[in-house]
Amino acid sequence: MSDPPSTNAASNADDDPAFTDPDLGFRDSELFWYHHYDFFGKRGYILRDRYKPGVLSKWILDWRAGIPLRPPWDRIEAITTRTADPNQTNSGIDAVRIKDGTPVFIKCLTSARNAPAQEEVLINEFLSSGARKTDPRNACAPLLDTFAGNAGSHRHTFMVFPFLRNIRMSPFRLVVEVLTLAKQLLEAVVFLHEHNIAHRDIHIGNVVMDTTALWPRGVRPLRASTAQFDVAEERPEHDRIDVNVSYKIIDLGLATRFKDRHLVTFDAGVCVPPECFEGRNLSRQEIIDLMYFLQFEDHIPPGIPERTRPYDAFKADVFQLGMLLLKLFCDRAPVLRPLLDAMTDSDPEKRPTATECLETFTALTKNMSGLQLLWPASDISYEWEYSGLWGAYFKTKAFTRHWFTWSRLVVKALVYRQGMTI
Repeated sequence: MSDPPSTNAASNADDDPAFTDPDLGFRDSELFWYHHYDFFGKRGYILRDRYKPGVLSKWILDWRAGIPLRPPWDRIEAITTRTADPNQTNSGIDAVRIKDGTPVFIKCLTSARNAPAQEEVLINEFLSSGARKTDPRNACAPLLDTFAGNAGSHRHTFMVFPFLRNIRMSPFRLVVEVLTLAKQLLEAVVFLHEHNIAHRDIHIGNVVMDTTALWPRGVRPLRASTAQFDVAEERPEHDRIDVNVSYKIIDLGLATRFKDRHLVTFDAGVCVPPECFEGRNLSRQEIIDLMYFLQFEDHIPPGIPERTRPYDAFKADVFQLGMLLLKLFCDRAPVLRPLLDAMTDSDPEKRPTATECLETFTALTKNMSGLQLLWPASDISYEWEYSGLWGAYFKTKAFTRHWFTWSRLVVKALVYRQGMTI
């Protein structure tokens, strides 16, 4: 692939609104996708219309001229929605595979000659090949394609995955729904550990679902979550208790495949293992407070030791998964509390292995009653980012929708005997 044109917005026509409009035009970081539109087309993928040469310019000019917007709204969304900088970690873009119209996600790795990027590609290729590809416990997003290209001084590797959605897109209503997710995640971590792979970055943002069971006719690709907007036409066509939903763990950017198991040091991640701090192991509550703090700040708060002590990545995976399950269950399944407490023990030597966690989970849940299975789940789909009247409005709407849907599902489960097994 030849080097693309310069990605400096100033080098483009000064009167082209696609490059000059401050609200709708390209950010400098987006020009990567614009200049590579034809490159991806030759590889068999179509980026959204925003990056097709000439489309955004015409749309902005029509908008300025007062020409009314015309449906379909998903095309308008595809033109107006900006995309992350390809040089940032975990950046990528939604696209469509030309040969069959399948929605995909293209992840861009910068400087793929570096060891971490090479490791991520190799691990994904390993998990998507041989008997591992069809192992039912393999919940890693399947790798569909890889290809490389140069962009100026940077070398990029592109990995193509199915287009998956965050689990919050369809909120959990029943405890049995969360138990199904928990079982798949536990099996996935056991599978990774059996192949000497530690994920090292398990958190809710890296857990997604295949939407084909809930939305067989597809979903709008840019709608990250319907929870805040509750758009009627985007609600699932089926309930989780009607179908088998497949959950996936994504982002192996920090994962390590070990030839011989050894201690590692913390590189990055959302959930920091308590044992990697110098001097002492942080408590579970300190980790929760730290995770909340790091959502808004890029530095460690005063009084917290440096994260430089070597740790066991496999024991850390158990801790991170335990923290995730604590958030998902939120004490709505008391029978699992001893297991979750053990998984999140600040002393890694006291934590069970992933295999032991799965065995304990199976033993604790096999005799759960219908009442326990149909107990209302915690609605974690909505982050209360709004205050004042907007916050009250969204909170009330989410609360009402949650309990109305829960009541409907309980009646459905009791009448049709659905959703009574994990």
